[in-house]
Amino acid sequence: MKFLAEDDRLVVTLEGSEIFFALKRKLVIPRAQIVDLQWLPESTLAGRLWRIGGADIPRMLWAGRFVGGGKRYFLYVRRPQGLSWKRGALQMHNTLTITLQDNFYHQVLLTCDPDIGASLLNWFKST
Repeated sequence: MKFLAEDDRLVVTLEGSEIFFALKRKLVIPRAQIVDLQWLPESTLAGRLWRIGGADIPRMLWAGRFVGGGKRYFLYVRRPQGLSWKRGALQMHNTLTITLQDNFYHQVLLTCDPDIGASLLNWFKST
C-alpha cells in the first residue's frame, strides 16, 4: 500500500494481493472531505460490521467495503482481533483512521507503519 498526500487530496494505492482482497485499486480522498485523521497503535471499532465486498479472513485480514450502524466503511486491516458475537468490537493495531463527511464512506481504516501514520498526521494538521 502506498500513500500520496497532495495539497488537495490523499491517494491510497493498493498493490498486488491487496487489490484482490479489497476489490479496489485506489482510494482518492479529497482533503476537504476529511474531518479527522488519526493513527493509533491500538484502536477499537465497536458494533457489528457486515461485509458488502471484499474479504475477511478471521484473525488475518479484513479488507474491502463493510457496513454497520447505517454507515459505510472501507477497511484494509491486517491481523485484527476481537469481533465476536459476544463483544461486538473489532480491535486493531497500527491503524490509520480517516473520518469523512460528504463521502461514500463514513470512515476509512488502514493498517500502516508508525512513521507513515505520523507523516500523514502532520500532513492533515498542516493543511
